[in-house]
Amino acid sequence: MVDKSQIKYISEKPGVYLWKDKNNKVLYVGKAKNLKKRISQYFNNKMQNSFKTSKMFERAFSIETIVTNSEREALIQERKFIDFYRPFYNVLFPNRSTFPYIKVKLTNNDLKIEITNNYKKENNATYFGPLPNNKNFKPLLKYLSHLFLADKGEFIKEKDFSFWKEQYEKVRNTIKHPSAFLLDLSNKLEEAKENLDFELAKLYSDVLDTFTYNQDKQYINIVNKDDIDVVGIVNYKDVIFFSLLSYRDGFLLSTYSYAFEILNSETTLINEFLNRYYEKNDLPAKIVLDKKYKNSDFDLINYISFENTNEELNLVSIANDNALNNIEVKYDEFIKTNNILTVQEKLGTLLNLSLNNIVILDNSFFINTNNVVGGVCVFQNGEENRKLFRHFNLNLNYSRNADVEYMFQSALKYFKLFPDFADAIFVDGAIAQINEVKKALDLLGLNIKIFGLVKDDKHETRMLIDENNNEIKINDKSIFNFLSRMQTIVDRYVKNVYQKKELEYILDNELLNIKGIGKKTIMKLLSTFNTYQNILTASYEDLEKASSSKIAKLIKGY
Repeated sequence: MVDKSQIKYISEKPGVYLWKDKNNKVLYVGKAKNLKKRISQYFNNKMQNSFKTSKMFERAFSIETIVTNSEREALIQERKFIDFYRPFYNVLFPNRSTFPYIKVKLTNNDLKIEITNNYKKENNATYFGPLPNNKNFKPLLKYLSHLFLADKGEFIKEKDFSFWKEQYEKVRNTIKHPSAFLLDLSNKLEEAKENLDFELAKLYSDVLDTFTYNQDKQYINIVNKDDIDVVGIVNYKDVIFFSLLSYRDGFLLSTYSYAFEILNSETTLINEFLNRYYEKNDLPAKIVLDKKYKNSDFDLINYISFENTNEELNLVSIANDNALNNIEVKYDEFIKTNNILTVQEKLGTLLNLSLNNIVILDNSFFINTNNVVGGVCVFQNGEENRKLFRHFNLNLNYSRNADVEYMFQSALKYFKLFPDFADAIFVDGAIAQINEVKKALDLLGLNIKIFGLVKDDKHETRMLIDENNNEIKINDKSIFNFLSRMQTIVDRYVKNVYQKKELEYILDNELLNIKGIGKKTIMKLLSTFNTYQNILTASYEDLEKASSSKIAKLIKGY
């Protein structure tokens, strides 16, 4: 535990502070107007009001402070550190990529409306969602495409940027301010019913259902037409439950729920929640909070309203009811989830390592392929951090031990770039793959523990081994499931990258320009000649032997 004497000479200026354990792993990142005053509060017994706080203090060994010129600069630096270290005791939002969204993206000469699982804020892009997993959202996608991408039943082509910019703004306005859109859709639904056009009526009904699925028993229409987010807040057993209701154009567009344990104080957690949430989401014109927080010093105070009208009072009441609803079940679920999030720490205890950053390697290729991809995935606090995933193009190797050779190449490329990042390395493979990674580390003068995830005949995780080919017994099912999930994620990642590259190569290959030769024929020829160049330079006799006289004539006559 940190000795209070360590804070004696800390600056009273604004800045960022990092609590660290004995292995220099970052446990928590915070910011302060006055570093010395804020850190002193941690040694006040009243501050240690939760199990999570006491657990952090048990592990805390040192504290690092960085002085900044202003509180605003401290806020920016705090966000950067949290994104990089992903400390367990900070507010970390779940990965939104597990939910589908409708994405509208404006390009130079086109407009795309599509389903995506990757929510990423970017210019000229807007999202609708997350979409319900138990609903069919394809009718909504189809209807939006009909309205904004088509004319008289055919897709619009050969229009300039200004045209698509106008269409983009129309779609964006529909998503952000849907009242007129939904009223028109309701009228069309009634008209279709009157005309006994049941197929069209079903389409309109499905679109309405998807757009409004989360609004049952909610305060769904309000007078204020501004963009408003209402945040309900309930403190239950030192866990803060948030219910966020987003109103656009007077219409309840979406609801979200979150839960985080209090580390230092309730208002500090709320402030951190708001900062992190609106770092990843658009700021509305107004954020409405309970008036009991009126005297709190929030960073987004210029956007916050504290129940200034009767309507806002009602909205906060609804949001608080949502946060309080089914609270015991939500609390139990939070405790379970919280335990799952510590699985990386459990793994570290099993391996006798401090595991902040786990790196896992795999590669993807087919025999006689033209592309080989090596991939590296990173896990922090029990979850993948896709911002830190990397992939590499590897050199072709036609030997029997190609898979082992590719593991060496991947390790060498990655650890040249990030030599001091990993606390432990896992490979999708056995002792041969471990030895290749070890060989790469030796060349680079690195000493990092390496482990192998060995699969069974069904290509599923069977066991964990160390550098001496000894099996490490795993009695905790959550650890085994975590390792299996890591292996699945890296496998999918490299295969997806490989398939994209291979498809690009095939589509660009000149053999496809020969009428009568398709992808199956090309793959068959590759099994004999290994490369496309070898196919093109092969003799007529060799081509005929590998395929047929017809194919040989087509290629030699090209």
